[in-house]
Amino acid sequence: LLVLIDAPKLDRYEWFDLRKVAKLKFDNITGDINIEDTDGDVEICNNIIWGFTTSISEVGAEIGLTQIPKIYLTENMPVSLEILEENLHIDAEITHVRFNQEYPTIQIKFKSIALKQHRCLVKMLFCRPGQWKRNKTPGEFQSILLLFKILFKPRIFFDKKIGINSSLILP
Repeated sequence: LLVLIDAPKLDRYEWFDLRKVAKLKFDNITGDINIEDTDGDVEICNNIIWGFTTSISEVGAEIGLTQIPKIYLTENMPVSLEILEENLHIDAEITHVRFNQEYPTIQIKFKSIALKQHRCLVKMLFCRPGQWKRNKTPGEFQSILLLFKILFKPRIFFDKKIGINSSLILP
């Protein structure tokens, strides 16, 4: 009967494996950022980084960056997320930065979202065609029949197919 008990979810929001092109703009007081490379040349780069969402929910997203950022990414850094396909702009802040394999992955948490943005986000997450697949699970009546079958006919007593188990053979 313990098999029938589900483990509780740690997060109350549903996270979806949704791949969307994302444009991240880092808020900066000075506008463009001056960076000195190893040769001493000063390079001016804008504070835009491209990536793609690997996981997204109503409260945040995980974004794999397609380029190595030229600025130092820290937690609690403000960022503006734009999902181009949906024309969705959301202000957020970085909660976690991870450098795995070749490109970094960042997790962001959305700040306060306007009603129009929330509707667009919910439509993107929950209203995609083919998203909700039917699970092939037994209904209530079939579940009761399975429980009675297990209760009155345990496999340990009525299983006639006894296989060879290497742990049962004694030297």
